[in-house]
Formats: sequence, C-alpha cells, structure tokens
Amino acid sequence: MTTTVHADVLILGGGVAGLWTLARLKRDGFACLLVEPDALGAGQTVASQGIIHGGLKYALDGQVGSAASAIAAMPEAWRACLRGDAGAPADLRGVPVLSEHYVYWTSPGVMSRIAGAGASRVMRTAVERLTGDDRPALLRDAPAGLHGVDVYRVGEIVLDARALVARLAEIGRGCVVHGALAPPVGAWREGAPLRLRCRDGRDAEVRPSAVVLAAGAGNEELMTRFGFDAGGSPVRAQRRPLHMVMLRGAPGAFFGHCVGTSSSPRLTITSGATADTGERVWYIGGRIAESGVDRAPAEQIAAAGRELAECMAWLRLPEGARWATLRIDRAEGVPASSGLLPGLRPDAPVVARVGRAVAAWPTKLAFAPLLADEVARELGAAGVSPRADGALNPALPAPPVAPHPWDAEGVRWT
Repeated sequence: MTTTVHADVLILGGGVAGLWTLARLKRDGFACLLVEPDALGAGQTVASQGIIHGGLKYALDGQVGSAASAIAAMPEAWRACLRGDAGAPADLRGVPVLSEHYVYWTSPGVMSRIAGAGASRVMRTAVERLTGDDRPALLRDAPAGLHGVDVYRVGEIVLDARALVARLAEIGRGCVVHGALAPPVGAWREGAPLRLRCRDGRDAEVRPSAVVLAAGAGNEELMTRFGFDAGGSPVRAQRRPLHMVMLRGAPGAFFGHCVGTSSSPRLTITSGATADTGERVWYIGGRIAESGVDRAPAEQIAAAGRELAECMAWLRLPEGARWATLRIDRAEGVPASSGLLPGLRPDAPVVARVGRAVAAWPTKLAFAPLLADEVARELGAAGVSPRADGALNPALPAPPVAPHPWDAEGVRWT
C-alpha cells in the first residue's frame, strides 16, 4: 500500500539549509516533509568547518556595506539558539561549541600585519590583540616585534557541524524521510502529487502545496523539474570546488586563520577527534583548499605542508602525524540580476521563487537562520499558509547523519 502524505511544504535536501528551514517552518505551524536521499549533512554541511563567521573576509576586503552587516548579525542569532532563548528559530541547546572564539594571525611580512590590523578595526564582533602568554599555546613561540607576527582573538564561535545536523534532525523528527523522488513524468504543477521511493523499499505519494529546493549541488537537476530552467529564470546554480586537507595526530586543539594580504585566509584550521581512537585531527581549508583543486592528493598534501611550515615556522609536528585530503563542492545560487561572474561567491544567501517552488542556498553555514527567514517570506508571498496542526508523522524511514570527514569510509591517510 502506498502512503499518501499531504504537506504544506516539501523540502528537498537534508543539509543545514533544509533542516533549518524545516525547524523554522515547523515552529510556525507548517506541516512539512523533508526528503534526503543519502545521509543528513553529507553534501557540504558536515564537511564545513563549523565557524559562525561575523565577517572576517569582508573586514579583510575593507567592506562595510549591507553584506557585511548581514553576516555581522549572525553570531548573536546563533548564540540565541544555543541558549534556547524564547522566540529563537531553533533550540540548539546541547550542540557542542568547540571553541568560544578563534584566532587569526598574520603571516610574515609588513603587508600582512597591516591587513590584519585593518581587519581588527572594522570587524563588528569583539577583536582583541594578543601578546605573550595570552596567545594560544601553539602561537606563543611565534616571533614578535617588528619582523614577527600579530595575533588577534575574535569572539565568534565554532560548532561541531555533525552535532548541529543531529540536533536539527531531532527537532524535525517525524518529518524527515530517507528517500528520493522518483524520476519525473513531467514538470511539476502546483498541487500535483510527487512519488517518493523510500530507502526501505516502500513508496509514498506526497501532495505538497509548495516545494523548497535545498539540495545544494542537487538543486541543479531539481531546478529543471520545478520550472526554474524556463526562460527568465531568476537564479542560476554554480559550484566552487575545494580540496580540503586533514592532519591526523595534530599537536593540539586549534581554531584559527592565517591571514596574508588577500581577502581569503591562507589557512583556516579547525579541530576534531576521530570516532575510533579520539586522535586529534586538524581540518584545513582557506586559500590552500581553493588553489589546490587541480592538484592530486599527494601534491595537495605537500603544498599544505609547505604552507603550514611558512605560516607556523616555529611549529614541529608530532612524529607519526598523517595526512589525507577531501574534495567537496560548494554549491551556490546566483541571482540573475546580480551580474556576478561565474565562480565568484555571492555575499549573502540566495533565495528565488517560481510559482510555489522556492530554490535556496545559504552560501555560508552562518547564514542558515537568515536563509530560513527568506524562504518563509517567499512562501507567504506565494500564498502558502500553515494548517492548524503542523504535525505529519508519516512513519517513513529516517536517514542517518553523515560522519565527520575524517571518519568517513575510504579516507586514505599517508
């Protein structure tokens, strides 16, 4: 027997965009169903570094416009959720805060120090210059003085992205399904049924009033099905790849950016621990991940080692430390009206609507609350309203949560 589910909103994609939107709409009484074909957070979310940015990139660029203002408001919005404040869009109490702050330090050279000092003056969150024993242990041996490096502490939190996904899945319990839409018969029409194939072999028919595309890179295919590829589409999809680096057996927990003279940090280091042994892992992004997409894994590891040696010349890695890499695609939407060239990152979340189909990309993890607010506004503009009882409980299988990148099957350590 095929289960039939009548939903106000069908959400496609179980990353932070879809899960946060689900939490926001459930709070407002919408009956929602979220469908994820793989594991929750498996695309970009769990592979993110978990930093709730308040605008370091914009500060390094010297930007103080609307985009900088939008992201500057995000850290406090997240803190309200982590505290469980009344009226917060999601109750994130229990999600581990890996660090209450991160540091950024300048690489050798006067220009880097000038850029670092300039960023500290225009950032809208608390920034403190650190000296002596106030510096993190791993930066205390960094040279000081005229030819040394400067170190700053920024009051922005770093979260465990996997635990965040697990908590959002708990909030959405009973509305999150492990499955995929069946191949289309034709373009979707508002109110038309959609066939869902669940991972346990069951089929379901979903009759949504509206659809939210929050599938990251998967939005590219879905946009055709839901009418975005017709003439005059308000948005296009793009991907910007990364080649991340992981260091297992790292010398300690560390969260920070090494800044040079560009708007992208040379290195961004966050920390985790392996599920099997609890061994410390550094997860390394930044410019090294952007510039290394064409390198083979061994070449990328060698390049990361050189960059680390230059940015932290005083550091000696423990014997037996091992390396691995991870390729991910950052999927983003680009408004047709923006004039943004392909490959350049939007400065804010992107939400666009065609009829009662809404496509959404957060651009950054930190923008998830703002993205969900914009999706809710678009649904209201389309005339979609919540039913009296927002519960669904379709008793369909729930997907697992994706592992941390360093715990995933197939990781090849040196």
